[in-house]
Amino acid sequence: IENNEIDVEMTGNNQQIYFTTHHPDPNQPWFYGEDFYLGFNPHEGFHKYTIEWEPGIVRWFVDEDLIYTQNEVATNNLQYPMAILMNLWAANAEVWVGVWDPAILPAQSIYDYVKYYSYTPGQGNTGTGNNFILEWEDHFEFLDTSRWSVTDYGGFDGNYCTFRETNVQVNEDKLVFTIDEP
Repeated sequence: IENNEIDVEMTGNNQQIYFTTHHPDPNQPWFYGEDFYLGFNPHEGFHKYTIEWEPGIVRWFVDEDLIYTQNEVATNNLQYPMAILMNLWAANAEVWVGVWDPAILPAQSIYDYVKYYSYTPGQGNTGTGNNFILEWEDHFEFLDTSRWSVTDYGGFDGNYCTFRETNVQVNEDKLVFTIDEP
């Protein structure tokens, strides 16, 4: 599989967040990552999550604070072009995310903005070592279909959801994903 991922994953646990990379190399573990307890509930209020990917290293920041750095040999396998993906789903994975309680529905994930920076070593103006330049940002005044693709998807093993285009909306300059029925 020619696929890489660099993830920020929120779980159902109140103060837990999971940072991970996924790799296509069959000779390496499929993913590397760690759980972090932030000292606050990431589900309550907006927070700024930043990922910096440079050759051989990935850094995760929360509200400008460096939380995790990954520079294992496997980060060299992060070689395929990636896209920014966002979703919201309920998992059948009690040890990881807790017991699913459909009584919480409807549930939402809300995004205030997304910014994308290109890696420009020695030429940037932001990020670690000023190695990044802002390429674009989206503040969700509308759903920019030239930038974002929203599709129905039947789900995958281990989740309780199907993904429906109708559950993605722009409301009051926010991108809103909703889980609305069991």
